Amino acid sequence: MSDPTATARRSVADRKNSEEERRRQEELQQAEARQAAEEKRRREDELQQAEARQAAEEKRRRQEAENKPFFWNRFLAMLHARDS
Repeated sequence: MSDPTATARRSVADRKNSEEERRRQEELQQAEARQAAEEKRRREDELQQAEARQAAEEKRRRQEAENKPFFWNRFLAMLHARDS
């Protein structure tokens, strides 16, 4: 024969253990979700920064290309004026 008090205690302990395990699993899932969201945000930030750097570099190259003829024309005009 089993002791009804001992059986009841085991049942209460089993329920507490199950509840504790469920709580730990929920905390783990929440932590994993937070980590995944942070990683996604970090990747998006890195992508935006890379796109901004690329756009800035393209803008710099366009400006440089636009300024070259102006520079050379001024330089040639200076040489012409010097030689005249």
